[in-house]
Amino acid sequence: MHYRIKDTFEESVLEYDRFENIDTNNDLIKIGMYAYHLARWVRYFPLSQIYLVDGGVFKTDPVKELKNLERFLQLPRYFKKEHFFLHPKTNLYCSAFPIKRCLDKRQKGLRHPDVSDKIVKRLRDFYRAYDNQLSMMFNRTFTWMDEDV
Repeated sequence: MHYRIKDTFEESVLEYDRFENIDTNNDLIKIGMYAYHLARWVRYFPLSQIYLVDGGVFKTDPVKELKNLERFLQLPRYFKKEHFFLHPKTNLYCSAFPIKRCLDKRQKGLRHPDVSDKIVKRLRDFYRAYDNQLSMMFNRTFTWMDEDV
């Protein structure tokens, strides 16, 4: 992977010489083209064997997403609401079973940059075709596809 991280987020995701274009050669952009990547996987595995966890659902209701995964894998029901608790300081779900455990804030991803609404719109416009293709492949809409996010 070749991530080109520059001084600003905008410089990192836009082409150097033509700032009106998304830099599709930068893996920061390519990694989000999920339908493109999954098209290669479905040459070897049928879609019926692939489940995509929706991180937005998992973040707000981990039990719901885990139950969906259990159903997909045809596993006996295991996960319950009491297996998780909402941490009052981080507002993130933590494991309550078999022991209470939370990710340290430092383990929970990188700090997100401030991004202008204009760049967010351009990125949404760029990814829309890939997201539509992904929705059609899996017959579902994922939370990050919501314009209000």
